[in-house]
Amino acid sequence: MVLASVSIFALGALARIGSMALSTGGLRGNYGYDPAVYFTAADAFLHGRMPYQDFVLLHPPGVMLVLTPFAALGNATSDMTGFVAGNVAFSLVGAANGVLVYFVARRLGLSAGAAWLGGAFYAVWAGAVFVEVSSRLEPLGSFAFLCGMLALTDSRADRSRRSAMLAGAALAFAFCVKIWWLAPLVIVAVWLARGPDARRRVRGYLAGAAGVVALVDGPFFLVAPRAMVHMTVLDQLGRPYEASLTARFVTFSTLPVAVGVGHIRGVASALVSFGFAALFVGVCALAWRVSAARLVVVLAVAHLLILVAAPSFFATYLDYVAPPLALTVAAAAHRRIGARSAQAVIAAVVAGATAITASGVLARPDIVITPFPTRQLAANLPQVRCVTSITPMALIELNVLSRNFAHGCRQWVDSYGRTYGVDRVDTPSRRQNEKWQADLQRYLLSGDAFVLVHPDEALGHSTWRTLAHNPRLTRSYTTAVVVVHIGVVQLGTVSIYTVTHKRH
Repeated sequence: MVLASVSIFALGALARIGSMALSTGGLRGNYGYDPAVYFTAADAFLHGRMPYQDFVLLHPPGVMLVLTPFAALGNATSDMTGFVAGNVAFSLVGAANGVLVYFVARRLGLSAGAAWLGGAFYAVWAGAVFVEVSSRLEPLGSFAFLCGMLALTDSRADRSRRSAMLAGAALAFAFCVKIWWLAPLVIVAVWLARGPDARRRVRGYLAGAAGVVALVDGPFFLVAPRAMVHMTVLDQLGRPYEASLTARFVTFSTLPVAVGVGHIRGVASALVSFGFAALFVGVCALAWRVSAARLVVVLAVAHLLILVAAPSFFATYLDYVAPPLALTVAAAAHRRIGARSAQAVIAAVVAGATAITASGVLARPDIVITPFPTRQLAANLPQVRCVTSITPMALIELNVLSRNFAHGCRQWVDSYGRTYGVDRVDTPSRRQNEKWQADLQRYLLSGDAFVLVHPDEALGHSTWRTLAHNPRLTRSYTTAVVVVHIGVVQLGTVSIYTVTHKRH
């Protein structure tokens, strides 16, 4: 058991840390928008600003609270140091998730080989690996979910109520990270109600869940109840439906990781979608024959249906289905794998998942972390008091985020998130959202300097004109000056830095 858990953890850690190290950006590159938002929220909270009341946060406060120690480390050292430490920690949590899959599978009565297959599948599956290299919601929610399942599968009679209470607490914390985890929280409660000693276990389960929700969410709800409900629930459910059903199933297959989205279109996308759906149904059907594993099959189907029905959809959401899917794979293997053929089948499945993940890293090294010209930008940006940016990733890279908070500067935590709530207008894109563009102009010009990252994706023509011809600038520029993705504009003088990224 020790050897199995160590090997799974090593696989998971190697896949995640290796992906970070081999990416074009390296450990200190650009991790993208969402991880930077969560870290910024933690830094804002550390400086006395309350989510929902003082800044936009579209999720419950769980991830913010977990990242607060890393934000404190960033304050003591540098923003990027604390940010990278948080990302590495979340990568190790992802590796530990694979080990938890193994232990849950063993508690379900599955064979050692089948349990190892489930854990190894989680460790190397691209749907989990490329999400768990940064401080996102999914690895933390998956960890809480698997801890809950571990407690739930404790079969010792003298601990039934305590185990149910711990399970409820863990699953409730997952809900405090992202509201989608309400589904397994409810499903498990219903499942417990039909089992032995149902009333006693359900009471313990609900007590544990209620206690954690009150402890984690309660203080923030009391401060800003209406804003919290609006941001975490209504703004999420009110998003437009993104990505077609076929596109979602193609993403579920994780093949775009290896070959790129542009190579899977038309008939190929239909075939890949059908292939994944058929494989998923087949695995669930085999796993269902193991009575002890039927709950995880129900959870896997429920998680997949939520991803299908959710208004918004990104590849990072795959990690939401990873824990119950890995347990379902383990249960299916338990039913079909004999003692003699177990190792060969396990090796084939893990090798296939590893091949997709490895090819993603080697063929598309910018899929995880992209480069960021920190030194060049810092050279063009003197030590000014307040720096603003659409994305907080730039502020973290330049080590001005915590300085902004310490100086009391105006600091948006989630610029894009405002378009789902406070700056929401029924328009097809943010460029055409005049309310958000006007607020963005005022925000960017509120500082002594501002940094634009990927400005072509967000800035409308009116905003460009306002920024370029603002009387506080001694020189003006046009959109043609910023050839591609990155530019820096300091109020008083103008210095432009451009970087060309290979487009896929």
